[in-house]
Amino acid sequence: MKTFVVRSSSWVADHARTPYTLNHEQRHFDVVKLVVERFKHRIRQDTLSVDYYAGHLQHQYLLSYQEMNRMQEQYDGETGNGTNDAAQARWNERITKELQAFGVAQ
Repeated sequence: MKTFVVRSSSWVADHARTPYTLNHEQRHFDVVKLVVERFKHRIRQDTLSVDYYAGHLQHQYLLSYQEMNRMQEQYDGETGNGTNDAAQARWNERITKELQAFGVAQ
């Protein structure tokens, strides 16, 4: 399973491209990756018959999609779209730790 973000939905104005703002935007992708890893973890634990698997996967996908949207909004809200340095640092640490727990970050 691959994680991706639609390029046209992810951008930074040329004048605002600094390491700090690019980190903030990278963390949006990392949030998507984190939710994907949570999704994969949940479905790997399921033991369903073939008859129920497709519906269950679709349901889990929708729950994960909602989780991702809520987390993105929370991230931007708490960090002030990256303008709150302390909150950004907390989110950086949180995201990194959670990704490390899934073995996908150093």
